Parts: sequence; C-alpha cells; structure tokens
Amino acid sequence: MSDEPEVNVVFDLCCFCNEIIAKSAIDPSDITVTVSSGQWQTWWCHAECFRKRLHSDPLFEPVHF
Repeated sequence: MSDEPEVNVVFDLCCFCNEIIAKSAIDPSDITVTVSSGQWQTWWCHAECFRKRLHSDPLFEPVHF
C-alpha cells in the first residue's frame, strides 16, 4: 500500500480554452509537469489548443497529433 494520497482525476475542461473536451482518438490530451522537488501536476487539454501554444520550431512538432 502506498503512502501517497488518493487522487481523483477529472478531465472535462481544457486548461487553455476552458471548453469541454469531447473524447476522441487524441483528446483529451494531458500535460504533466514535474518540478525539481519531484512534485507533479497534470492538466488536460484539446490537442489543438496545445499545438497552438507550442513554439513554431520543428523540434517541438508533436508526432502523434
């Protein structure tokens, strides 16, 4: 048994546009950030909202959507 608290995950609104995310082959997409202390947080978004916010350098071009 883990000492970590139970987490209730809900992904109904996009963290960028605040609109409902309909389930599809690529949505909802998630963004997980881990800080140097090891703590993490996950947000859900539309794949298109995420793509719009990426830098235009081909290095950052997503390959799955």
